[in-house]
Formats: sequence, structure tokens, C-alpha cells
Amino acid sequence: MVEFSRRVPLLEDTNPFMEKAATRRAADPEFVDLVETNPTRVGLTVAPAPFLALPPLYDPDPKGLPSARAAVARYFGAHVDPGDILLTASTSEAYSLLFKLLGDAGDEILVPMPSYPLFEHLTTLEELAPKAYGLQYANERWRINEASLRGARTQRSRALVLVHPNNPTGSYVHPEDVARLPEGLPLIVDEVFFDYPKAHLAFTPDRVADARPDSLTFSLGGLSKLCALPQAKLAWIRVSGPDEQKLAAMERLAFIADAYLSVGTAIQALAPSLLENRSSIQRRISERVERNAIVLEDAILNVPHLAERTREGGWYAVLELTTGSSAETFADRLLETGVFVHPGYFYDFEEENLIVLSLLTPEDAWKKGIERLALLA
Repeated sequence: MVEFSRRVPLLEDTNPFMEKAATRRAADPEFVDLVETNPTRVGLTVAPAPFLALPPLYDPDPKGLPSARAAVARYFGAHVDPGDILLTASTSEAYSLLFKLLGDAGDEILVPMPSYPLFEHLTTLEELAPKAYGLQYANERWRINEASLRGARTQRSRALVLVHPNNPTGSYVHPEDVARLPEGLPLIVDEVFFDYPKAHLAFTPDRVADARPDSLTFSLGGLSKLCALPQAKLAWIRVSGPDEQKLAAMERLAFIADAYLSVGTAIQALAPSLLENRSSIQRRISERVERNAIVLEDAILNVPHLAERTREGGWYAVLELTTGSSAETFADRLLETGVFVHPGYFYDFEEENLIVLSLLTPEDAWKKGIERLALLA
């Protein structure tokens, strides 16, 4: 009998709540999904290219086409060299390459909690172990719990992951927290939502790589969120830090990438145009997010048992059931009315009274779903 690696589990969805939601979705034509974040499913897409121009000669560069890397460098700013950019097919693949670069079997990667439930899978597939450090909500802002971060670090810690802004808390890494990050650990900074700050935010977010020039830092981004093109499959790693460390990291990353050559030539060729013209779709996304945020704020203003946690950026909203009620029970009751939200435990929130919504939801559906949510609270 063939034995498969225990690192790769069966792809099974055994969560009873998710199964119940799928059943309700199939049976209810008025079903309202308040957690969809795929822009192609909510009417936010760019016009497709009439054709994909493919050069007659396939001459791949493991780092990516120079023209595409130059376009990504321009996106970051004039201070970024195209030589510091390496292209991948997705940010998940970027994580995979970096975990190969930085860790050996049994080593640990420090990851934030709460966060999007992907790090456990990505680290495990590379035979690494995720070690969670906590974010804490105090004075209406999410901050890194320094004691938790210190406690999570061991001799086998190989990198520190920051999500900037975090998904789903919508919190940028606070400048004071950036200044106090531990020395000696490479930083992996996920910036896929960086370009979507909340309207009228009281501060201007800074990129961690620019604030920590003496730390080896890998900044991740991609077309999925930046241009609402998850199907395009193009992302990148910006490598920064001390020159010697940066050059050594890039050489090794190029070796790893050369073993796969996963990025399609056609989408690389289109990257300069897509990045240059991204403002239109970004504006549409930001406008929908902000309009939905206003609808939510107005709907819960006089609901005594609901409060929104402060959001600084991104596409998510986090609501607190202020009576301390179970989010899982509330989400289940809401599902009975045909409205789908995520209980906070999906994202490893320690509190059991938080629910998560997607501000990318189409506006008519959002209004209907929020009205039902407010009535039920």
C-alpha cells in the first residue's frame, strides 16, 4: 500500500458550520454572503486583455522578466532597485520559497494571531512549525503583544511574519512596534492590503522595510488585491536590508525559483500595464469598502449589543458582541435567516464574541445582510 506524507492531509471540510452554510446557500436564492472577498465574485474586475502577447522565444529569468520587475520596483518607489525584486505566482508561493530559504525541518516561524488561517498549512508543508504571537486590542487599536512575541521566540525561530495591515483585524503594524521588533530575525512582511487604508486615516502607513533598513526584510505583494486579479497569478518579493545579507538571500531565492519557473510569461509581459493602470480598480474597491463601512456604522449605531473594532485598512470588519455572547451561536442563528458571517475562531481570535465580515460584499446584499444582523443582535 502506498503511504503518503503526513504533512499533506486530505482536503476535507468537516466544519459543521461551513457544511450548514453550503447547504443553505444551495437551497436559498436570497442567501446573503457577508464574507466573500474574491473581487471576481462581487462585480469588481478589470476589463480582460483582448489577447496575451507571448514572445516567440522562451527565455525565462528565475527572478522574473526585467520589465515586470522594473514595474514592481516603480510601484514601490524610485528608491527600490528592480534587482531587489523576485516574482512568484502568488504570495502563498512567495511564503513557500522564503520558508525553503530560511528554515530546515523542525525550525519555527513566528506568525501573528489572530490572522488569516493559512500559515499553519504553509509552514507544515515545508516541515516547519508555526509559533503564534498575539495581537492585543487596547485603547481602540491592535498592537503586538511584546510579551507574547518574546515568549514565542526560541532558538529554532527562523523568521518573523508581519501582516501589514493584518487580515482580518485591519490593523497596520504600529510604528512603535516596528521599532521594537527583535533583532536578528528576518522579517516577512505581507503587504497585500497595504494600498487600502481606511478613508481619512489619522496617520500614513509606512512600509516596514523602509522603517527597518538594517533588518533583512522580505516584503510580499501581488496583483490579486492590488489590481483585483487573483486569477492573474502574479506576486512578488522585495528583498531589502544590509547589502551582504540581501545579495546572499536573492542569490539563493533565484536558485529556488529557477527550479520551478512557475510564473507565466504572458502575465509578466502585462504587468507593467496592469500596475500603471491600477488606480481605477483600486478606487472602485476603496469606494465600495468605505460605502459599506458607513452603512455598517449607521446600522449598529443604536444597537447596544454590537460594536465595531477599529479598522485601519483592508477589506474586513470585525464586530464585537458586547454582551459576551458566543459568536459561533450568533453566526449560526444569523445563518438561519440566510446571512453568512464568520465566527472569530476561524481566524484564531482568543475572544469568543467576535464575528468577521467582508466589506467587499455587493452593496445591495450588504445592506440587506447588515439589517438582518442588527435586528438579531
